[in-house]
Amino acid sequence: MGKPRNFTAKPIFGGIWIVIAEGSQHARSFHTTKLEAWYEAKRLARGANCEAILKDKNGDIVANNYYGHNFMLMGDR
Repeated sequence: MGKPRNFTAKPIFGGIWIVIAEGSQHARSFHTTKLEAWYEAKRLARGANCEAILKDKNGDIVANNYYGHNFMLMGDR
């Protein structure tokens, strides 16, 4: 089984926001607000045990949530 794809919410032109899977050329969904797009990216990431990423108009990451498995670090016993 391959690595789960991350989902990114980002603005495009005209105030439209998209949610896109990592490595895809096609948007998974289109939204009229940042909040709607961010909720959808988090919902998809939660279901796929991967990361939801929120980017601003410059492409900078402004938030991210990781929904993968928790691994115990060596010092956390």
